[in-house]
Formats: sequence, structure tokens, C-alpha cells
Amino acid sequence: MRHRAFIILFFALISIDNFSQQANNFTKKDGLSSNLVNSIKIDKQNNIWFCTDSGITKYDGTKWTSFYKSNGLPSNRIEFVDFDNKNNAWFVSVRGITKYDGKEFKTYIPPSEMRTQIVEVNLPFTDSISDTNNIRKILIEDIDTTKDENTSEDFVDHHGKWDSTKIEICSIMIDKNYIIWIGTMGEGIYNFNGQTWTKIKEPEYDSFSFAYSMAQDKFGNIWIGTSNGIYTSIKNNWKHYSFNDGLVDKWIYSIAIDSNNVKYFGTSRGIISVFNDKKWSEIQLPGDTLTNQVTSIVVDSQNNKLVVCDWGVFKVNNKDIFDFIPKEMKNKYRITNIAIDKYDYIWLSTDVLDCNYKNDFGVYRIKNTNR
Repeated sequence: MRHRAFIILFFALISIDNFSQQANNFTKKDGLSSNLVNSIKIDKQNNIWFCTDSGITKYDGTKWTSFYKSNGLPSNRIEFVDFDNKNNAWFVSVRGITKYDGKEFKTYIPPSEMRTQIVEVNLPFTDSISDTNNIRKILIEDIDTTKDENTSEDFVDHHGKWDSTKIEICSIMIDKNYIIWIGTMGEGIYNFNGQTWTKIKEPEYDSFSFAYSMAQDKFGNIWIGTSNGIYTSIKNNWKHYSFNDGLVDKWIYSIAIDSNNVKYFGTSRGIISVFNDKKWSEIQLPGDTLTNQVTSIVVDSQNNKLVVCDWGVFKVNNKDIFDFIPKEMKNKYRITNIAIDKYDYIWLSTDVLDCNYKNDFGVYRIKNTNR
């Protein structure tokens, strides 16, 4: 416990330095299928993939290419993507998981027990459409009812009525054996091998509950962040970590593992729990610990941690924490996701904090510095 308290004090006393580097903004005008980007992922060829509320966009450094339901997607709202050993892209939507081999899309429907029933709500078309379950609002500018490919019809039809059945998948990971892991909202965890769906047996004393994040370490162990702490599969046996083990919060929204196999777990309290397989420590981020959800963590080539939380984006090295949001983005945007490409550019997806700026959000690209 003394070691953990020291780590918190050390990070709390450092200065926060604001970077002034240039940020390049990309929106629908540049080629994005939507300005509402749910997640970003980069494949082995350094193509940047943007999963949006209205289709998928791939950026190869020069060309923007978008795909919609009219191209073979089962839904225009895509949440996540991951890539297998053949660089096939696997997309997550409310309709299941979809494989794209560079030529065609093929969708695999999960078993019925993965489906969550959602109460239908009739909604009028106003300036925005949002339901009572805090699903991110879909701005009218991103819903063109005259064009099928730009319509998020899987959430709302043209009369404003929500779909009654959808699959709540909140994480995807493809492991070293090319097995797809699917984390759901309260329906457990499933494996998919390309043909068969298998529900992972839960520990007798507990359940996986909401599986928000997944990662695999260099020894092949699976780490799962849930609403009830962390689970790891070591030699096919599940081990659970919670408060008594050194974890600061049971809500784990993000996981990253560095080149030294150290694990970083993003919590709901603005704290990153750090585990080196022997000891736990903590990194306290700036901001309110009661309302500072750590939603995304990535590790760069120098083992620096780039962290997205409700209070901004921060770069954490062995000594310092730096505020990583350019001044022109301050107080305008909420950063939702982060990725780093092979040229050391950082990509950020955004949501608006101020409706006056709703026309110029989308994604930002920033050069990673050596600091």
C-alpha cells in the first residue's frame, strides 16, 4: 500500500505542459463518411480505419474510401474494427460482426442469447435525436433520409422510431490464435472462430458482466476489463482482480500493454491502475476523480502512454504528464478515441462540447513528439 501511495503523490506533483503543435482536422468535406467517429484502428499496411455512425472510412494516406450498407455492410453504424493475420477487417455493428477481405463483406449473426431487447421509443425529428439510454446523439446533418448510405437506419427509421432489437457488443479483440473475442453488455463473452460461436464459461462465483475492454499480453494471456474489475485467463483458468488486490476501481474501460508486458487499466475515476505482474501502482491524471472516465489508452514506440479521458488527452512517460490537446481544440471538443500510425502520427476522434462548433469536428491528426 505504501508503494501505491508514493506513485500517486509523484504524479500529482508534476507540472502540466500544453503542447502547441499543429493539428490537422479531417471531416466529411475531406472524405469521412460521418463526422461522428466511434473508433479508430490502424491495420498492418498503415491504413487508418474510421468506424462511424454512418459507414466506414479507410484512409491510406492519400485516398479516402467509404463503405455503407449499400456496399454490403449490415448496418451503417459501425462501432469497432480489428484485423486478423490475413489483414481481413472485422467490424462490429448492432447486426453482428462483419468480415471484409478487401473485396466483399460477409456478416456473421451471433446466437440469439447475445441479443438485447430495447424498448421502442417514438422520437420526433428535431435538432438532434437521442434516447433515454444515453446513446450518443445523431446529429441531423449526418442523417440524409434521401440517401440510404448516409442514413443510420439501424437506430432510427425515417419516422423517428427506434429499432426494438439490437446486439450490444462493447469490445472486440482477435488473439494470437486468430480467435475473435466478443465482449457484450451484460450477456457475457463469446469466441468466434469463423464458423462457431462459443460462450466463455464464467467463474462459478461471478460473471463477466459488461466487458468494455480486452487485450492479450506477450505470454498469450487474455485480460478483460469489466464493470466488476479485471479478469485474466492464465492457462485456461480465470483469475479476478478487484479492490482487495490493489485495483482502485471496478469499472475498467480501457486496457493497454507495453513492450515490457506492463498492463495499464483505465478506470472511471481518472486513475490508471498499473500492474507489472507482481505489484500494483497508480497514475493519477489531472481532473476530477469522480467524473473522469479513462476511455482509451495506447502505447507509443517509446513506451509512453497516450491517454484519453473526460478531461482531455494526456501523454504519460516515466516522469511527467503532458496535456496533449492543441490550443485550438480546447473547450470545443470531447476526445473519444485515439490511435498511432507507423509514422508516429496520433489520430483523435472527437465529439462536440459546444454546438457552435458542430460543423468542424471529425478527426484530428497530430505529430507525436519526443517529449
